[in-house]
Amino acid sequence: MPKVEEIICIECPLACRVGIEMNEAGDKVLRVLNFQCQQGKGYALQECKSPLRILTATVKTEGSVRRLLPVRTRGPVPKGSLKDCMGLLAGIRVKPPLTLGEVILADILGSGVDLVCCDDLKG
Repeated sequence: MPKVEEIICIECPLACRVGIEMNEAGDKVLRVLNFQCQQGKGYALQECKSPLRILTATVKTEGSVRRLLPVRTRGPVPKGSLKDCMGLLAGIRVKPPLTLGEVILADILGSGVDLVCCDDLKG
C-alpha cells in the first residue's frame, strides 16, 4: 500500500503542505499532491529524495579579540553530512585578517560548496 509523506514547503510564504506518495518500498515517488506552484513541487521532491541545508555555525579564532567567527556554506550541502561538517569545523582555527565572504574552507567534505566567513575579523 502506498504511503504519503507530508512536507511543508518553504519556497514561498504560502507554506503548502505538499504530499509525496511513495511506493511500498519507499524508494519511488508515485505522485506529488497539494502543491500550489512548480517551486513547491520541486522543493518537496528534493526534500524527499536528498534533503539539502545551508550550514551556519561559528569557528574559533586565534589572534583576535573575538573568540568566535560566524561562518556559513555558500550553498546547500546534503543534510546527512551536517554532523560530519560540524565535526570538521570543531577543529578549525582562523586568524585575522579576514573579510566578509572570504573562503574559510573550500569544497567542504567534497560537496563542491565553500565555507565562508559572515563578518570581518580583525586582530
